[in-house]
Amino acid sequence: MKRCIALALAAVIVGGAPLMAHDDVTNPAVKARMQAMVDISLASQWLRQMASEKRPFSKPFAEKSVATLMARAEALPELFAAQERDHASEAAPQVWTDREGFLAGVQAMEKAAAGVDTSSAASISATLKPLLDSCTACHKTYRISK
Repeated sequence: MKRCIALALAAVIVGGAPLMAHDDVTNPAVKARMQAMVDISLASQWLRQMASEKRPFSKPFAEKSVATLMARAEALPELFAAQERDHASEAAPQVWTDREGFLAGVQAMEKAAAGVDTSSAASISATLKPLLDSCTACHKTYRISK
């Protein structure tokens, strides 16, 4: 059973998760942004769980998690290019009023994701903090907590 759950979570990271929590979002651009953030969150969780040994280490899944983070980070500038709104959006106006700062945050995430060493659980643990810190820093300024 545990193996089935692990494989299901891996499939989510590999193939992207359905955005069930945001089914009520009517703006497709906002829904795409939110899906990218869900993918980033799931990939980060997978790495955190491997780093803390709450989940068995898997080099292929660690590598796929980092690849997911890199791909979603690369897409963020375009996903947040237009100031699209929706009642469920958590994007703060600063995404657009401080575009330079937002893009610097995205670059910091990309750099931190590229720096995650996926060779072992211990190496993930030793190199994951900058990535998590980049997410926290960006969310402090550019995300509305609901």
